Amino acid sequence: MKRRMLAGRSLLVYAMLLLVLVSGSFSSAAAQGQNVALVGQIGGFTDAAAVQGGYAYIGVGPRLVILNISNPGNPIVVGRSGVLAGLVYSVAVSGSYAYVADEAGLRIVDVSVPTSPTQVGFYNTPGRARGVAVSGSYVYVADGNAGLRIV
Repeated sequence: MKRRMLAGRSLLVYAMLLLVLVSGSFSSAAAQGQNVALVGQIGGFTDAAAVQGGYAYIGVGPRLVILNISNPGNPIVVGRSGVLAGLVYSVAVSGSYAYVADEAGLRIVDVSVPTSPTQVGFYNTPGRARGVAVSGSYVYVADGNAGLRIV
């Protein structure tokens, strides 16, 4: 008799555990995709992105890549910079220039002709530039252990 009660309790515990696991997986699965749908995708490892007008400016390895995103479901590569000094970690765009934070510092790239982005300036920082922002006529570079650089 005691064996049947223990077996019954064990079965009840397993059933309750299964119910908890199943209900938890359903609720987390439902929460993961609410009101979100993938519209387009391009490229591989990308650590930086900025958008201005109909273009997206992304860091792919040691290059700045410019995409035409006028149709978000079909982004098209229109230009690539030459190989920059290091991996691109951040991009900010203002006017005709993209400001790129890479492992060596700040790269300034003329993007006025999206099909041929050209590096026109640089500022090598003492740290590893990880972030960049533009406000007015200043560029702010988050330079890892070397702090904030204002150029």
